[in-house]
Amino acid sequence: MVVKKMSCCFKVLEKQKTWQIKPRLPIIGCRCFAACLYLLLSVTSVAIAAVDDVVGFEFGNIGPTTFDHLATGFPLDGQHDIIDCESCHVGAVFEGLSRHCDACHDGVFALGKSAIHIPTIQTCDTCHTPAGFEASVATIMDHSAIGATLCSTCHDGVAATGKYAGHLTTTLECDTCHNVDSWMINSGFDHSLVLGQTCLTCHNGVQAIGKSFSHINTSDRCDACHTTNVWQPVRQVNHFHVIGTCISCHNNSDALGKPALHISTSDACNACHQPDPIPWAPLDAMSVDHNEVLGVCSSCHDNVVATGKPANHIPTTAECNVCHNTQQWSPAAVDHVSFVNNCITCHDGATAIGKGLGHINVTDVCDACHAKSPAHWAPVISSTVDHTQVIGVCISCHDGIIASGKGGTHIAASNVCDACHAAGPVPWLPVAAEAVNHNEVLGSCVSCHDNVVALGQPVNHIPTTLACDDCHSTNAWTPVKAVDHTRLVNNCITCHDGVSASGKTLNHINSTTACDACHNTLPAKWAPVAAFAIDHTQVIGSCASCHDGSIASGKNQDHISSTDMCNACHAPGPTPWSPVAATAVDHTEVIGICSRCHNNTIAVGKRGDHIFSTDICDACHQEAPLPWSPAHTVDHANVLGTCVSCHALPLEHCDTTGWSCDACHDPFPATWAGGQFENCVTPPPGGGGGMGMGGGMGMGGGMGMRGGGMGGP
Repeated sequence: MVVKKMSCCFKVLEKQKTWQIKPRLPIIGCRCFAACLYLLLSVTSVAIAAVDDVVGFEFGNIGPTTFDHLATGFPLDGQHDIIDCESCHVGAVFEGLSRHCDACHDGVFALGKSAIHIPTIQTCDTCHTPAGFEASVATIMDHSAIGATLCSTCHDGVAATGKYAGHLTTTLECDTCHNVDSWMINSGFDHSLVLGQTCLTCHNGVQAIGKSFSHINTSDRCDACHTTNVWQPVRQVNHFHVIGTCISCHNNSDALGKPALHISTSDACNACHQPDPIPWAPLDAMSVDHNEVLGVCSSCHDNVVATGKPANHIPTTAECNVCHNTQQWSPAAVDHVSFVNNCITCHDGATAIGKGLGHINVTDVCDACHAKSPAHWAPVISSTVDHTQVIGVCISCHDGIIASGKGGTHIAASNVCDACHAAGPVPWLPVAAEAVNHNEVLGSCVSCHDNVVALGQPVNHIPTTLACDDCHSTNAWTPVKAVDHTRLVNNCITCHDGVSASGKTLNHINSTTACDACHNTLPAKWAPVAAFAIDHTQVIGSCASCHDGSIASGKNQDHISSTDMCNACHAPGPTPWSPVAATAVDHTEVIGICSRCHNNTIAVGKRGDHIFSTDICDACHQEAPLPWSPAHTVDHANVLGTCVSCHALPLEHCDTTGWSCDACHDPFPATWAGGQFENCVTPPPGGGGGMGMGGGMGMGGGMGMRGGGMGGP
C-alpha cells in the first residue's frame, strides 16, 4: 500500500514537469504521502552503495518542496517523459537503478533490439535518443560505430533506405561509391567497378552530370571520347559516334577547322578527309571530291597545292575543267575559244594542220581571220579578215583581181589604201573625215571639199578668196592653224563672235564691235593694246570704266578732287591727258573749293593786288566758264581786314578819324545811306542827304563811288 501510494505520487510529479514538491500540489493526489514516506524510511535500513552506473542520492534530503528528478543524473525527456513512473520504478525501487539503455531496453522489461537490428556492440544512445528510435537514427547515426558491418546489412530497403529501382546494377557495397555523410558520389569514383552499364545510365543530367547544351551532336557513348577520370580534355574523338557534319565541331572554335590557306570548299570535310585515325593531310588526289570544291581549278592546281599545267602546256586562260574533267587529265576536249596565244603553237604543219603554200602573206595569228569555234579554216569572208595581221601593202591584194580595189569614181590618191580606209572588217565606205591621210591625196582641197564629195565651205563661212589649207589643217577644220587677215573682206566680228572664233571676253571694256579700232589685224594679236591705238569713239560708257588705274591709267595721286567724268575736262584719246585748257574744265564735275586748284600752281589764283579775303573764290566770283572779273557780288563775310582796305572815303565825307565805316554804316548788303553820323568829328558839308552808291563796286582797278554826297543833317 505504501509503495503504491508513492508510485502514485511520483507519477503525478512527473506529469507536472517538475521534481520539486510544491505546497500547491495536491500532495500528489494523496494526503498520506508524508506518512508513507516516513513509514518507508523508518522500516527500512537499506543503504545502497553508490557506484558509477547506479543512480543514488540521499533520501534524507528529500522534502515536500525539494525533490528534483534531474538531480538523479537522468533527466526525463523525449519518450521517458510520457511513461508512468512505475514503468521504471517497479516495486517502488528508487535507488540503484542503472542509467544505461540496455538495462531496460532488453526486450523484456522494455523494447530492445529487434531481430533484424544491425550487429553492433555500441550502446543504444550512440545512435538513438529518448525522442524515439527511428526519429533519431537518421540525424545522429554514427557509422563509425558500426565497425566492419557492411552497408547493405542495414541499407537493404527494409531496415534502412537501400538502392532504388533505377540504381545501376552493381554488386558493390554502398561505401564503394557513397560516403556516410550523404548519398552523393565520392569524388574519386572508380568507374572500373561499374559492370555492364553505359555511361548514360548515370550521366543523364539527373543522377550525374550529362551532356551539356553546347555539347556536340553525338551518340550516347561517352567513353568513345571521354575517360572515366575527367571529362576534359577529351582523350580522343571517335568520329563514328559523332552525328552531323564535320563543321559542327571543326569550326576553329570547338575544334580545329579549315586554316586560312585552305582551298575554297564547302563545309563537307569528309568529302576529302577521312575520319580518324587518319590525319587531315596529306590527301590522296583520288580522295578529293571535286563536287565540294568551290571556285576555279587553278586555285588548287597551281603546281604548289596540287599538280598544275606543265611547262609545255598550250597557252590558255581557260580553267582546267574547260577541257579536262575531274576524273583524269587526258584525253581533253579542246575548246579553242579559251586560247590566248596564236594557233601556230599547235597548227604549225607538224602537230596540227597549218598554212598552205598558197596562203596570203600574213602573220601566224590564224584566228585573226579564221573562226576558232566551231573551228574551220575556209571559206574566209572579207568581214572576218583582221588586216592588222596582213603583211604588205593593201594594193598587193586590193588590185581589183584578188580583192576589190579602187573604183572609177575614186578621188585622185596614191595606192596607200589604209591612208584613208580602215583595215577590215570595216567596209570601204563611208570614210570618216578624220581617217583621211591628206598626204596621200592628190590635187587641191576643193577638188574634194566641194560639199558634194566631201564637206566644203558652209553658208556662214567668212568671205575670203583663200584656199582651204591657207587657214585650215588636214587634221581638223577647227581650230584653224593660221588666218591671213589681209585676205578677209569683212569686219572682225564676223568671225570673232565668241562662237566661230574667240571674241570679246566678259571683262572686255564696253565698246562697239569694230575690233580693229583698237587691235591689230596683222600680225593678229589682241593684247597688249597701246594706249595711242585706241579709238575712243568706239568706246561705249564713261572713261572711268577703263581708266580706273587697273585696266588703263586713271587719276594719279595729285589729281584734283573731281568726279569720274574724265571727259568733263580731258579730250578723248589719242589726245594726251594734259595739259588741260582752262576753258575745257567743267567746274560742275570738280569736287571741293576753288583754291585747291586756283592756287597759282595748278591753275591761276589770286593776284598780288587782290583784296585780303578767304580762299572761297566763288563767294565773290562767278563759276566757270564765266570770267573772274568783274566780281558779280561780294560776300563781305569772306573779306578779311577793315572796310577802308577796299572802300576809300569820298572827298565830301566828314572827318571820321579813328572810326571804322561800320560804326556809322550798316554792313553789306545794307546801303551806305541811313547811317548814324554822330561820330563825325567835322559835320559833313551841306545839309542832309547821305552817301549814295550810284554804281557798283568793281574789282578791276579799285573801288569807285558815284552819286551824291553826304549831306548834313
